[in-house]
Amino acid sequence: MRQLENLCHWLTVMTPTQQIEIADLPQEWREAPATVAASGDWRHALKQQVALALQRGDQHILDHLSQQFERTLISQALQYTGGRRIEAATLLGMGRNTLTRKIQELGLDAEIDA
Repeated sequence: MRQLENLCHWLTVMTPTQQIEIADLPQEWREAPATVAASGDWRHALKQQVALALQRGDQHILDHLSQQFERTLISQALQYTGGRRIEAATLLGMGRNTLTRKIQELGLDAEIDA
């Protein structure tokens, strides 16, 4: 959320007209999707995300990326198991109670129930 706020503030100050174009975005926002998609290597993509976060001056990068990582792992495991938490927990190498707690902490309840 902070990244989006920073981008909006930046665009408000730096955009010369009332209409925002792709060219008005900061360079790192214009290049990131193509570079990440082209590599196909998650470690390379992670390095790029960290570099972008550092360039933007983000803080608590580890917490933010760790939460995104856990959300992705849990969501994919639950999708793969058809929502069966015990199977997903086993695949992820954690207990069912731990998985349930993480689902609540990460706010995944709404996504899973939808």
